[in-house]
Amino acid sequence: MLHNAWRALVILLKGAGVLAAGLVILVILAVIWFTINPPFGPSKTGELHASTSRDVTIRAGQATLAVTLEARINENAFPKTNSQPGPPALTARIIPTETGSVEGVRLLLAPGGTTSPTSAVRETSPGRLDWTMPCRDGPGRPCRQLVVLIVEAPQSATDRKVRLSVEGDLRYPTFTPTPGWSSFDLALRSVGPEMGMGPTPVADAAGTVELAMSQPVVVVPLHVELGATAAADAGAPPAALRLALEAVRLTETAPAGLDAPEPVRATVYAADGTVIARLGVRPADAPTLAVALGPCASGCVTDYRVAFEWMDRRPEADYRLTWSAEIIGLPANDGAAVPVAIRAGEPEVAEQAGMTLAPRLDSGPLRAQRLDVQIGGLPPTDVTSSPVHVQMLITATVDPAIEIGTDVATIQPYAVMGRSGLAVPFGVRPGETGSIVLNLEDGCSVSRCDQWAFMSSIPIPPDPVAGESPSDVLGVTWQLEVRAWRLLPDAVPITLSLEVR
Repeated sequence: MLHNAWRALVILLKGAGVLAAGLVILVILAVIWFTINPPFGPSKTGELHASTSRDVTIRAGQATLAVTLEARINENAFPKTNSQPGPPALTARIIPTETGSVEGVRLLLAPGGTTSPTSAVRETSPGRLDWTMPCRDGPGRPCRQLVVLIVEAPQSATDRKVRLSVEGDLRYPTFTPTPGWSSFDLALRSVGPEMGMGPTPVADAAGTVELAMSQPVVVVPLHVELGATAAADAGAPPAALRLALEAVRLTETAPAGLDAPEPVRATVYAADGTVIARLGVRPADAPTLAVALGPCASGCVTDYRVAFEWMDRRPEADYRLTWSAEIIGLPANDGAAVPVAIRAGEPEVAEQAGMTLAPRLDSGPLRAQRLDVQIGGLPPTDVTSSPVHVQMLITATVDPAIEIGTDVATIQPYAVMGRSGLAVPFGVRPGETGSIVLNLEDGCSVSRCDQWAFMSSIPIPPDPVAGESPSDVLGVTWQLEVRAWRLLPDAVPITLSLEVR
């Protein structure tokens, strides 16, 4: 009997040992698994990476080198699904070598062709530029960008060799892997002679404008003179217009939200009213935009207009915008750089071109929990010769708390035909009044939004106090105002209308 008990104990101990060994193995596997896949780390996603570099030498007495960058992403990288990546992000930086210091070296970016501008470029640190590739063709289409990277340095008595490095990344939405057979290619090649060039002619102009809800459009004329140039045959334009913006918020106003567009916007118009380029900027950000200037057989004189727009949603948010426009005479080949000149005119504050109210001053108050609004009289957006800035001011006064039994009411505007996910709610305390501004291009991707719905709601208390009986209908008094400004000169007034249902 004692023998049987001893055998049972031995078997039990062996089983416990096997179980302990199994638990140890499971613990080790769990540690390995959670090390590779941390439970609280960022969700895994696909990524397409590219990199390239090139050593460039700026010879003694020279000051400039131009290098063409071609970035290409094949069609497989853009799946024909709703899980679209983008936009592709690019970074270019100047790296010192043993025979070259980067002190005083400046890196600029200009368009590589005369057909389109570059996207917004940010100088995140000296000698480093960040920007995104514009891929507008849609899913299943390849993407290509051609730009010119300009290395500028103070003239020196000795040769300087520096390294130009470029990296590109295309990240996919969460849990979307990198599509098979995708490719991201970067290529660098010199423009002009390898030994470098002298300083390129530069002309610039700068100034400041102030923007507010009551003064949302200020226009600055730019007069540009460009010397005679041949057609660009090496993938580089002969000259470029660079626009840089920096905005400062003058009021202690909270940001409108991550989904809100840039609160200040600049649009470059050609003499015929065609939109050449557009650039948005947020406070504490300083992006630049470059526009290629085409060849001129015997010199060209061109007049541009830069329209600065207030695009915020908070009525009390005022901005001071510092702008600078720079013309760079780029060498497109082994020839001499192009002489350039630029002159800025006095800022022109746009006059209001149209306005309408609902309700009108001679009618009674407009009270409802929900409003459906149709805006009429908006100029068509496809007429490039008559661009218009249109905004709607929404003012809501909520009934006192004794009637609705809550601390705050939420007002939510919806663009009826706009893109989904546009969230611009604002809270109003009972017995008080709140306002928000909608720029009518904010909610629609194709044209201005002319149909809106305004919803008001109150939170449902989890544990209502006994004896309280808040009203089932939220009482809100509305005031709507739509105003329009022309960005280009036009004496014809705009007749706006508001239909409220």
